[in-house]
Amino acid sequence: MRLVIVLLLAVPMVRAEEKTGVRELKVPDIQPVARRTNKPEPVKYTSAADFEKAFMGKGVKEVLKQVDFSKEYIVAFAWAGSGGDQVGFRVDKGQAGEEVTFGYTPGVTDDLRRHLKLFVLPSKATYKMGK
Repeated sequence: MRLVIVLLLAVPMVRAEEKTGVRELKVPDIQPVARRTNKPEPVKYTSAADFEKAFMGKGVKEVLKQVDFSKEYIVAFAWAGSGGDQVGFRVDKGQAGEEVTFGYTPGVTDDLRRHLKLFVLPSKATYKMGK
């Protein structure tokens, strides 16, 4: 009887943790070629060639191994700001696929740090910056 109750409680948790196709990549030793902005702005990369032109460093090849550009694309944020700055995302179901909303939370410290965040989205997913 206890086993049945435990199993029934576990089923809703599995559904609540439904996987999305959106993921954040760990950023190895790479730097953007272009100058960073003071606020994170999303930049979309739909091919390995475009990504290689925009970033330099030993880790570029490592990042490209994790992305299938025939099914996915990269959204990158590169900026300089407080060490406590954060970029996160929320995924909603849209009519044509997943809708990803990125959010920026500024840090409160006065230290100036370089930030780089890479996210992989399915080709059919759309994205926007939240408020």
